[in-house]
Amino acid sequence: RARIADAAVGWPDVGIRVEGVSAEAEVELERVSGILRVLKATVTSEEARLEGQGELGQLWPMVASAEGGGWIDARLVSRVMPALEVTGRLEARASFDTDGARARVAVAVEVADLEAFGIGPWTGSVEGNLEDWELHVDSLSLAGYDGRAEGEGTLFLGRGPSSLDLRASGLDAKALVGTWVEAPPPLASAVDGEVRLGIEGWDLDTLTGEGQVWLRGGEDPGWPVDGPVELTLADRRVSFATSGLTVRTARVSAEGSFSFSKDLEMRYGLRLPELEGGRALLADAGVGLPDLALGGSLDVEGDVTGRLPDWQATARVSGEALSVEDVDAGLEGSLVVSRAGIGIEALVVQGADGEMSARGFVPLSDDG
Repeated sequence: RARIADAAVGWPDVGIRVEGVSAEAEVELERVSGILRVLKATVTSEEARLEGQGELGQLWPMVASAEGGGWIDARLVSRVMPALEVTGRLEARASFDTDGARARVAVAVEVADLEAFGIGPWTGSVEGNLEDWELHVDSLSLAGYDGRAEGEGTLFLGRGPSSLDLRASGLDAKALVGTWVEAPPPLASAVDGEVRLGIEGWDLDTLTGEGQVWLRGGEDPGWPVDGPVELTLADRRVSFATSGLTVRTARVSAEGSFSFSKDLEMRYGLRLPELEGGRALLADAGVGLPDLALGGSLDVEGDVTGRLPDWQATARVSGEALSVEDVDAGLEGSLVVSRAGIGIEALVVQGADGEMSARGFVPLSDDG
């Protein structure tokens, strides 16, 4: 029987080091064959407990096999690779064998309540094989946000390059936005997408990515947003651009970026070709309008900035040939919107018989 207490385990060449490790093993040596058998081995730390068994038939070239498993707190992954901000629990199984010429390691991991960079929770599995410090992910399948994420790729466990191809389907857009915004807009869409990620040595400054997501409007209450959004990732920022989103009869364009520190910068434009279509949009958000005849078109453009969950938006509103119950008018306005309320900097309605202007502030509810 062998015991090790309060040890540090690591591989300096690949930048991996885990402290506070204890181990215990029961072994036996067959005198005739010379095979060393590990009947039971247990390795524990504050964030993990692993058990296994195996045998060593030849020291050099090595002929050996082993299998085992256990649980790992995902915080251990963050300790080993500080660039990864993950929480949750992993249940892992692995098998190892080598015939003196080639080593094979198969890995299967079940994950529960996994969050990465605050995104989650996810539940699912990862399967792959380990070779020369490269984990070849053959299958990644996770469930979260009422949808699924799948992928495959190669993860270098040291300082080399890693890449991962991810595909998402059916993610709840409102719940996903709610990861960063306390009171997300009333979205009634699912999110599909494909993204390719790359990173060098688990340094977030080298993380890059590109891909596209598609929003699909559904039947649930809220805004049924449809259309594609292009994504790029570099310098710790996700940049996005779209010119083809639709929300019922409205068309939306937007471009901007969102940083890992939750800084948002975005410019947007919205065109409502028929003012009557605004009635449905307001109803989607739970706001009712009197049953009045509406006509004309409306254009809105502006920007949104801030460090979420705090934000501020500007809106420049213009409308021509507007009509309400056959009363014709034009509209020009400038608004500032935040979690606190709507500031009306200037709002002018011009009609055949004169004009009306307004300024002021309309507070929103406490939850913004």
